[in-house]
Amino acid sequence: MSKQRGLLLFTASWCQHCKVITPLLESMSSRGKINFRKVNVDYDASTVSRYNVKSVPTVILTDLQGNEISRKGGAGLGENDIMAWYNG
Repeated sequence: MSKQRGLLLFTASWCQHCKVITPLLESMSSRGKINFRKVNVDYDASTVSRYNVKSVPTVILTDLQGNEISRKGGAGLGENDIMAWYNG
């Protein structure tokens, strides 16, 4: 696993697409494939504002200082897509 990067998943309990990608990222993290943190947009307005997130799910690839490298909409991302992007 690349220790120099992390993923932020911006999610909400009412988001149907979030209910698909959240367990996938949790599984990948528990298997040591990615560094991952979930941000609930309904409870963490400062982080949502910092990254200017306008929709969920949004997945942001960051360095370990939290600087954005790139972002993707989370709907439709599979494990292979995520790994290629994460390690890219």
